[in-house]
Amino acid sequence: MLKLSVWVVVAITLIMTNATAAPRDGKGKPGGGGGNEPIAIFMAFDTDRIEVPAGESVLLSWASSGAKSCIASGAWEGKQSLSGTYRTLALTQPGSFSLTCKYKKTSESRSVAIVIAQAEPEPVPEPLPVSEPAPEPVLDPTPESEPAPDPASPPSVAFNTDKTEINPDEQVTLSWTSENADACVASGSWSGNKSLNGSEIISPSQFSTLILTCSAGAASVTQMVSIAVHNLQLSWQPPTENVDGSQLTDLSGFKIYSVAGANYFLEADIASASSTFTTLAKPTGEYDLVMTAYDGNGNESSYSNVVRKISP
Repeated sequence: MLKLSVWVVVAITLIMTNATAAPRDGKGKPGGGGGNEPIAIFMAFDTDRIEVPAGESVLLSWASSGAKSCIASGAWEGKQSLSGTYRTLALTQPGSFSLTCKYKKTSESRSVAIVIAQAEPEPVPEPLPVSEPAPEPVLDPTPESEPAPDPASPPSVAFNTDKTEINPDEQVTLSWTSENADACVASGSWSGNKSLNGSEIISPSQFSTLILTCSAGAASVTQMVSIAVHNLQLSWQPPTENVDGSQLTDLSGFKIYSVAGANYFLEADIASASSTFTTLAKPTGEYDLVMTAYDGNGNESSYSNVVRKISP
């Protein structure tokens, strides 16, 4: 039978993003104390075009969750809102637009590069042969032309969600209205053709960026929204040896428990010896977690050290 009871306490250490391990008392139970790291930052940053002719502009759009400030850099500068859009000035050379959103010491950055399309050179006409001057033609009077019609208005779309942060299994309602468009298409975390005006209820299980593009002929406009789902992200290093130092050959999986006082509640059974990462869908709050390993016969090790994780 596999002896894992002592080894896991030493070797299985949960490596968690933005998490701080809580100390243990002399009996291996969760202790108090431990600081809390900043909340994870989620953000999306996009542009309606990545290649434009010289003299035209692009529309930047972005959304963030968990940040307190956003700073532009590169081809634009200055403090920006946590979500929004920005129409650039006329572009005459390639450039990179960067956006960094921060909360305390935690930051997340995104960049988009814009390319200027090269105009094709005009062909050089071949010289005409020298000929005798032709008699000047007698032209008929030129009729007055009809005035050119006004150009069609470009398409536009407003795309919104009633919530930007949700708990697991919670629903959100998307809604949109367009003008001067003849088609709308979804992309990103959803897909398919959409009506020109409408709404849709979804229940995402993870951070999602939803994009809606409405068009009329060759002209198009894009808007997007982002939704953050509260969850816990855990990672670990699988063991390779038994407690007695022999090679571990029949590791079968891992179990994750939440701790409440002296009680342990099973949160996940990961039946894969090669797994090193998982996500637990949990409502907003603080959670103390431990982990065990088990072999092919179902023998389970003792609990690992306790870590504390915050679901924002």
